[in-house]
This record gives sequence, structure tokens and C-alpha cells, in this order.
Amino acid sequence: IFEVVTKRSLVLLDESLSSTGSYEASYIASEVLGGMLACGCRGIFSTHLHELTSMIDSINEKCTNNGGAKIDTLVAGMEEGQRSFKIIRKKPDGRSYARDIASKYGISLDSILGKIKKNK
Repeated sequence: IFEVVTKRSLVLLDESLSSTGSYEASYIASEVLGGMLACGCRGIFSTHLHELTSMIDSINEKCTNNGGAKIDTLVAGMEEGQRSFKIIRKKPDGRSYARDIASKYGISLDSILGKIKKNK
């Protein structure tokens, strides 16, 4: 891939590497991001790989010291406990809000047990 990626390229990756464990996926993603930075291309890497967040500073240091570009991080905002879908420039906080989503759709043990009791 890096033979055809240039400074004029835009690479879009959405939940790439999700078919492997998060630790291994984070390692591979850090290598891919490092390669993108070294090429100087622009890109968007949408992911829930929270381990990758802790690697960003070291990836940036390694690549910028070798003349590459820098990773910037963006997150979807929250306002009063609700997703605003506004994109904010900041480091991810490591939350995916899965519990909020599960609760919204009644996917909790308490909710399921209540439905079972109701149907008996």
C-alpha cells in the first residue's frame, strides 16, 4: 500500500482490524499509522481501539523526528449526557458509551429479567 500512497493521498479507515483482538489490532494500527505519517499522507482512522490512544504520543515522536506528519485526535462530543455528534479536537477518553446504548435499547440483565418475569 505504501508504494502508492503519497503526500497527496487521503486514506480513510473505518474500524479496520476489528477481526482480531484489540491488543493485536492496536499494534498493527500503530504500524499502519506510522507508515501513513512517514508518507506524509492525510487520513482518517475511525476506531474504538482504546489501546491505540496510549500509543499516539510515541508514534508522533518517532515519525515527526524522521520528518513525517503528526497524528491529531478527534472525538464525537457529548452534551448533557447525550451525543452531540459534534466533532471535537481532543484525545479520546477511552469510553465507547456501550452501557448507555445498551440501556437505551433495554439490553441489560435487569431489563431482560423483568421481561422474563412479565412473560411467566
